[in-house]
Amino acid sequence: MSATDAETIQQGVAALNRGDAAGIEAVLAPDVELVPLAAAVDGSVYHGHGGLRRWLADLAEDWDEYALTLEEIEEIAPAQMLVRARVSMRGRSSGVVMDSPAAWLCQMRAGKVARIEFFADPEAARGAARGG
Repeated sequence: MSATDAETIQQGVAALNRGDAAGIEAVLAPDVELVPLAAAVDGSVYHGHGGLRRWLADLAEDWDEYALTLEEIEEIAPAQMLVRARVSMRGRSSGVVMDSPAAWLCQMRAGKVARIEFFADPEAARGAARGG
């Protein structure tokens, strides 16, 4: 595994957990594509650093608190990283607490994250990486 790519992802997660949008942008390619879980339902995809800020605003609108705990980062193909984590969140209006596994695929380019696709679990992410 590329230690640099894993460190880049770790830096981005740390920035997310502290609410540091500029810190997240620092590890993302300017033309990054973010594909959240909701994309399967509503087709929402976020593009570029402006898209990242819209995604963060959407996240803050729904969730009062959120934190990611990294469990594993694995290079599953050249420049493609599978990230396993736990997500802990509390609903802004409902107060409902969610703690569940999470996974995402990161496509790396020139030391930056160029694409992030989120999944409900690592096996779904692994299947998507294999093309199905």
